[in-house]
Amino acid sequence: MDEYKLLGHMKLVNVPADEEAASFYLPHHAVFKKSDKSSRIRVVFDASCKLSTGYSLNDALFVGPVVQQDLVSILMRFRTFRYVITADIVKMYRQILIDPSQACLQRVLWRSNIEFPVEVYELTTVTYGTASASYLATRCLKHLADQHEARYPTGSDRVKRDFYVDDLLTRADTLDEVRLIGDEVVELLRLGAFELSKWASNAPEVLENFGDQGF
Repeated sequence: MDEYKLLGHMKLVNVPADEEAASFYLPHHAVFKKSDKSSRIRVVFDASCKLSTGYSLNDALFVGPVVQQDLVSILMRFRTFRYVITADIVKMYRQILIDPSQACLQRVLWRSNIEFPVEVYELTTVTYGTASASYLATRCLKHLADQHEARYPTGSDRVKRDFYVDDLLTRADTLDEVRLIGDEVVELLRLGAFELSKWASNAPEVLENFGDQGF
């Protein structure tokens, strides 16, 4: 949670006693991954928690349509070319700001130390676990690709056709094409503040092209 504050992904708010606007306080808890060598803690927000009314935040959110290609189509293309590369977007949801007027629906209670008073914060980015999160994030990728299609034709095509949520699974028949794809996708996504990490390929030599970009 301190990382959320440090990165500006949540902000402290002063809630007036006579506030009339609708709001929602997200329950949250920590998840520890014992198998993770970094021993990092992941925060889980429960937008499906129901109020006394019997409704949750997710009940009120528009889920949105699927804007990416289906996984079977992506995998079929992925398996029919000589070279492949994979990567994923770092903290994809948290790179996308929500409309400030909607932040009151993503409030959390938090204190960094048990001796401190409990304070109210609002999450400022798309939150994993909300019903609309997947649509908002993937729609942003599509919009970014559409915006810069003329400048990055190859990268735009791969962002629109070879991403499954935040995972890139793309392919080519030549090493030069693989490098072009990687370069264009990286540059295109950076225009939207998205960074790729966890690079992998069946042709390790192409990974040198991406340097310290996460592999």
